[in-house]
Amino acid sequence: MHSDKTKTLKHRARQLGRRFAMAVAALIFATSFANAQDFTFIEGEIHSFSVEYHEGNSFVWTYNDEAFNPMPVESYDFIEGQDSTGVTVQFMDISRTESELTYLAVTETRPEGCSTTRAVSILIQPNNMYFDFASLDTDECYSGMEYFAGVAVGMDFRFREGASYEPIPESRFPLQVKYTVENTTDGGVVEGNGGEYVEVTYSAENTYMLEVTEAQGEFDRTIEYELAITEVVDKYGTHITHDEDRRLQIRIMNHLPQTEGMEMVLAYNVTPIK
Repeated sequence: MHSDKTKTLKHRARQLGRRFAMAVAALIFATSFANAQDFTFIEGEIHSFSVEYHEGNSFVWTYNDEAFNPMPVESYDFIEGQDSTGVTVQFMDISRTESELTYLAVTETRPEGCSTTRAVSILIQPNNMYFDFASLDTDECYSGMEYFAGVAVGMDFRFREGASYEPIPESRFPLQVKYTVENTTDGGVVEGNGGEYVEVTYSAENTYMLEVTEAQGEFDRTIEYELAITEVVDKYGTHITHDEDRRLQIRIMNHLPQTEGMEMVLAYNVTPIK
């Protein structure tokens, strides 16, 4: 069994509704089961694996626990290729609290009935990635035609390991972000960026800004909006969730009335950091 970790390919993931780049696993499978873990993934990731095709043979992929018993059906999804030489599988996020050693196996059978099974070991780690809004509030002034410009709101993407909060590494970027904006003054909710994902690229300074153009002001009154992040997915298809222990998911944005040619837009946290 073989793949190339330096390459990526595209696939259609039912759960995500769009294409994500996915890592192609790199290793030649031995004819016996692996003795040590070959790959380490975070639960929720999507990867592809393949074996060499032999004319007339059939192939079936299975996913198994450390004792080589079938894994629970909710712990994985064969997106495509379960009965072919190449398979795309999502290792589902089932809220693990500790790592779990598993085996992805393929059984190849000849027309006359003899078969062989090959397997690769995969250590699945808990998904401890999270996002929240940056600690700093946004306070920007606009003038003239800039009044209807967007407001940049800071975001954080980190790993949560006990008391440690480390930035998500470059290897998991780009991220795909969706958000909504609700006009709480007049009513109505719109999908940010027309409902499409906003791509967030890696920042070595760990500084990420979401440009929100759907919250626009008027010249004679204050309009209040609520910004909510609805989905964040890394390049492997892993969902990054909000950390409820740190900041609320919603940001309030106030567009203040025009005064002497200058306007101000504020974006701030509903509650401080806990």
